[in-house]
Amino acid sequence: LGLTADGHVVTWGSGHPRLGRAAEQGEWIDPGEVPGLTDVVSVAATGSTAAALKKDGSVWVWGNNGQAEFGNGKRSENEASITPLRVAGIANATVLVAAPLGRHYIALLKDGTLRTWGNTDWGQGGAGIAGTFQATPVAPKFTGVKTVFAAGNNSFAVRQDNSVWIWGAGYKWPEGPEWPLG
Repeated sequence: LGLTADGHVVTWGSGHPRLGRAAEQGEWIDPGEVPGLTDVVSVAATGSTAAALKKDGSVWVWGNNGQAEFGNGKRSENEASITPLRVAGIANATVLVAAPLGRHYIALLKDGTLRTWGNTDWGQGGAGIAGTFQATPVAPKFTGVKTVFAAGNNSFAVRQDNSVWIWGAGYKWPEGPEWPLG
């Protein structure tokens, strides 16, 4: 998954819907652009999906919705799309991150709030949901975020006061987002 200087997404590798182009499962695909996707400022991916943040603050996903990464209210191993789909409920996003192992996405909005969706087996979505899937974007209960990142089954945020917040695997849920580290 790559991003060109002019805002196009390029994919390559073994055939899978997350490449955004038609291919047989396992067929090698040389680098090429995802059709119809322009004005992209960043990209992110989980194990089964890819996503793009566009200049207008919208988020688009494609691939396999087995971990609820489409944010469309559903989770199905059989739901797949090579065409990018807009994630409803996400507007004015400035940062988009994904945790491939954790299989979840986090969008930071201009107002300093977050939206998370996807797998929440360890509470990595930060919205009080654990042991299941967050099939639509949900706002964790803290604000004032200036940056965010994700790794494994954990999520991390740095707030405007420079405190670092961590939640997900290894932390007592649901209290995780209440522990500033910093």
